[in-house]
Amino acid sequence: MADQVPLELWRQSVTPYLQMAGLAALRTTSPVFSTSVITADLLLERIDASLTRNSLHGLIDVDRSYGVGVPGGCVLDDLVAFVCRLVMPWARDSSPSRFSYLLRFALMLEQGGSGWRNIAVFLRLAVIYQLMAPKAVPFVVSARWMAAHVRTKPAADDLYLMRVVYFSLIRHRMNSRREILPTAKREGVSGGDRLQHADYRLQRDDPYAVRYNRHDSAVGSRIDDTRFCIYPSFSAALVSRLIGRWLVDLSYSGEHTMVLSGCVGDSDDRYLSLMSDGLTGQDVFAVGYRFHDSGSVTYCRFVIVSGFRPDDTIVAYIKLYRGGLKLYTTEPCVGDASCPLDERLPTSMGLFRRVLGRFGLEKEVIDGGRVTV
Repeated sequence: MADQVPLELWRQSVTPYLQMAGLAALRTTSPVFSTSVITADLLLERIDASLTRNSLHGLIDVDRSYGVGVPGGCVLDDLVAFVCRLVMPWARDSSPSRFSYLLRFALMLEQGGSGWRNIAVFLRLAVIYQLMAPKAVPFVVSARWMAAHVRTKPAADDLYLMRVVYFSLIRHRMNSRREILPTAKREGVSGGDRLQHADYRLQRDDPYAVRYNRHDSAVGSRIDDTRFCIYPSFSAALVSRLIGRWLVDLSYSGEHTMVLSGCVGDSDDRYLSLMSDGLTGQDVFAVGYRFHDSGSVTYCRFVIVSGFRPDDTIVAYIKLYRGGLKLYTTEPCVGDASCPLDERLPTSMGLFRRVLGRFGLEKEVIDGGRVTV
């Protein structure tokens, strides 16, 4: 039946709306699809679109030369792989075909969803904080790694994707002497430093459960018997904890400076809007968590205005907590305290004013706040 539909109609009106699992299934229905419609070039288009959408260009990539010029690569490769899985179901192919490799990579990007945007921000912040060498990115995900960690069909024992990405792909590229996310409790490491999956704490109407993604689910860190933090996703926890840790740690070569602090109250509509807005555009990015203390809940948010774009060289953000706003930056001050902040920190202050002005908070926080630098 599928063969009776013109191929051009498939390309223009069907395949653009199919997820990766649907494309893989469609490819097996007919040799025509595997050679003319569902091809490696189509997968590369999907991969590039996902890399662009999540700002991952220059950070993570696929080996674009893998399998080029290798004969076969279509139905024959799929048939051989299928037979191998029947004969050796316990084994994973360490040398997949070009199509299988690209399919797994595209599937990984699709499964991670918006979590990849957090990964991109984390990597750019890590480079600016000098926790990762600029030459460490982009890193190319090998076919062997993809075959070992990403399955085309989910299994019950699969680990959470974003956790695997961090611990298997990113962590060993960090030059930090202090762990961002320790994997187990050990001497000198508090309970609050260990992340655990927090799905069991999330009710159906929980804001963090609305956009649930099993590949990047909510995680929590317990401080003691009555206090713990919940992050909306593992990837969000990476960004929040990176900022929070290096805010107080002086082991990196740069230096955080608190520029201003102000308070408008946690019931102020403007504050609540800034706390809840999506803020995922090109000029601002936000990530947060909530703090539980003996039954009370407090939300905290980092509104990042610099440090997440490819050309950013400084980190600047606004911390929102209990109705207060604190402005931080790594930009070096120009001039002394007698000069206006807009002259001393021209890049950061311009970005702060743009974001706070959008929410009507510029006057209270910047013009009426307490200068701390």
